[in-house]
Amino acid sequence: MHPRPGEDKLLLGLMALIVWLPIPLGSNRQFYWSISEIWIALLLLIWMFQYARGRRRIPEAARRAWPALLVLGLWLAWLVLQIVPLPVGLVEWLSPKAAWLHRLTFHPGDGPLRVTLSVEPYSTLVGLHKSIAYVLLFLLVLLLVRRFTHLRWVAMAVVASGLLQAVLGILGYLAGWDTMYWPGGRELTASFANRNHLANYLTLSLAVGIGLLLAQMGEGGGRDAKENLRRALDWIMSGRMRLRIYLLLMTAALIMTRSRMGNTAFFVSLLIAGPLTLLLVRRKSHGMVVLLASLVVIDVMIMGSLIGIDRVVERLEKTSLESENRDEVARDTLVYWREHPVTGSGLGTFRTTYPRYKRGDVRAAYRQTHNDYLQFAAETGTVGLGLIGSFVLLTLLVTLRTLRRRRMPWSLGIAFAVLMGSVALMIHSTVEFNLQIFANAALYMVIAGLGWVAAHLPVARESRRRRHRGRRRRVVAVLSALAILLYQGWVAAAATASLISGSNRLLLKQLAGGGEVSQARLQRAMRRQLTAIRLAPGSADAKLVLSRLLDWRIRPGGDTTLSGREREAVYQQMLYLLLGATVDSPGLAQAWEAIAYVRHAEG
Repeated sequence: MHPRPGEDKLLLGLMALIVWLPIPLGSNRQFYWSISEIWIALLLLIWMFQYARGRRRIPEAARRAWPALLVLGLWLAWLVLQIVPLPVGLVEWLSPKAAWLHRLTFHPGDGPLRVTLSVEPYSTLVGLHKSIAYVLLFLLVLLLVRRFTHLRWVAMAVVASGLLQAVLGILGYLAGWDTMYWPGGRELTASFANRNHLANYLTLSLAVGIGLLLAQMGEGGGRDAKENLRRALDWIMSGRMRLRIYLLLMTAALIMTRSRMGNTAFFVSLLIAGPLTLLLVRRKSHGMVVLLASLVVIDVMIMGSLIGIDRVVERLEKTSLESENRDEVARDTLVYWREHPVTGSGLGTFRTTYPRYKRGDVRAAYRQTHNDYLQFAAETGTVGLGLIGSFVLLTLLVTLRTLRRRRMPWSLGIAFAVLMGSVALMIHSTVEFNLQIFANAALYMVIAGLGWVAAHLPVARESRRRRHRGRRRRVVAVLSALAILLYQGWVAAAATASLISGSNRLLLKQLAGGGEVSQARLQRAMRRQLTAIRLAPGSADAKLVLSRLLDWRIRPGGDTTLSGREREAVYQQMLYLLLGATVDSPGLAQAWEAIAYVRHAEG
């Protein structure tokens, strides 16, 4: 009798997290991704508590995934180095442009100048929080997936998440719900704000679903070709066909997104991973060959003609350099990278750094590069790009070795999923920023974790001879738990500050639109914003919001009870906040513009 998912509450919590990740706008808002970060940390905290009591142990697969964990640990260490204040001479040697920017706000009376490699340390700290969550999620998969049945459950959770997005997207497309994101258009987005990110999420989910199908084909084939064909036909008519129908729905939703590179990445990755799997697997059944062939024929030819892949092809043909700005953004980002070649400008700093390099032929405001390779290179330098690339390459190498050496159907199926998902992500990342979207990046870390587990999961029960002594186990668990609690506190503080600032931005938008806001409400908003600054003292955005609230207080029609001296004090307070914002983010143009405005108003 096979165990049920509910018997391991932590594994059930991990599966629920996978389904939740894309629901709130792809977790692409700080408050939403903070919920997931705390959720991930809480699951690991409970695991540590159970480990301290001897109820859990480190699986063999997790031990053998040390190369991946080492690279991820170096990645986190690199991000920490980006936000640690260093002597200005060292920063000037490593990143002259970053040192120059920080010098803009230096006052000689402040003592010896120590600056960070990141030009906006708070944004890099937020990026560090997200990166820690990705690493902890990868570690959770290694620790919780201890059997092949666990592999199946987690893979089914991924497929369920993709299926939910497909159903939501198709229903929303038919009902016109997507018009809130694409006014005047009809493009499928589901719970994402962007159809391209949905397309990538569906592609990763489809890769796992196809891996599930392959795993259920069984080991090897029979001696009679007719017998193998009969078994394949029996499989098609069996209850497993439900999974095939789910994949067809997800494929339909993917095509209906009209995402050019999303569809290209799916079909090309399938055409690469399928033959490569057949080439590497030693004992392959005829059913496996039939299945992979049917995927291409049914998905590309039949579903494409019914749903409208011809429209995707038409969009690809109509794409021109004149109608797209992504090439120009990539061109400018290359210049940006050349000025921060080794260390980068700091993870998460593209939004404030790119405008200095944007040329006149790019009119839109770009917050992302639309190219993950260039964005990681510009923000984290050659070192950061090398670390991220090393993790993906290590995962691919382990996956290829799994396809070549292992014979367990579930190992082979999951290895195919990792191979196809990785290839699709690498293709799509050339024109999109999927790895900047929390749900997509987290899903890839889950899939990568499954790949490492599939490579090293023992067929028989593991020996318990490696169990740590009770005292050592408790020390490791307690120290890890303290670090996790500290991390959760950081995340909660940053999320609360972001939520307060977001609420006050809505109030400022109401004021700018001519709405009536009482002075009492404005005072309460300012008190809340002070709390946000205390929770996130390095946030330039939080200081900017408070300065704007203060500005509305002294504008004509504002607080009429203020005397001339009190108004002057408000101006000084605004100036103090804005100077602090320039220290936090010396490249933030809004802060310098606001300082000029305050100086003019004072005069």
